[in-house]
Amino acid sequence: MHARTFWTLFPLLGTALAIWTAQSIAQHGNGNPDMAPTNDLPNPFSDRVVMPLPDGRSWGSTAGVDAARGRDDIWAIDRCGSNGCVGSHVDPLMHYDANGNLIGQMGADLFAFPHGIHVDADDRLFVADSESRGGADNGMDLAHPGWQRGIRIGSARDGIVRYFIPDPDPAGGSSAAEGVAAVRGGAVVYGAEVGPRAFVRYDRR
Repeated sequence: MHARTFWTLFPLLGTALAIWTAQSIAQHGNGNPDMAPTNDLPNPFSDRVVMPLPDGRSWGSTAGVDAARGRDDIWAIDRCGSNGCVGSHVDPLMHYDANGNLIGQMGADLFAFPHGIHVDADDRLFVADSESRGGADNGMDLAHPGWQRGIRIGSARDGIVRYFIPDPDPAGGSSAAEGVAAVRGGAVVYGAEVGPRAFVRYDRR
């Protein structure tokens, strides 16, 4: 195609793309403020099943769950039977097999307020501790003397924390990362920040 012909047709191609996009949106209903609720869609899943915790204890706030790509075991957070883990010495990170059996637990005394969790195919765990600090916050006793909030990275095999990405404003009123994910074998870590209102990336040096 000659350059002159291309530039003659280019506006037409743009118009066609815009029409196709509009038709696609209209077909799926996305972006339409008057779209019908999706509450009546079929539910192919079983009734709700509460996963077991060790020693028969009850769940606290549950703030995260993840499974490694290509795996069917799964990790979940229990905030130590409450809405925080300060003063508790139980494990907040629970590991289940594909049938829902509890097969492991870890993380006691590492977090004040474990929030987001990510696990990769090499059994690296990434956990956002959104509230560890030296004093109380928002009426909740989250004092965790000597510890800072941020993203702790360790091994799901031995429970050892090997890296720590600190909150950029550890004394601020609201946390940074609460959601966390990683790619490229843990060389790139992403954080979903609540206080700063940002989605951020960390590259291993």
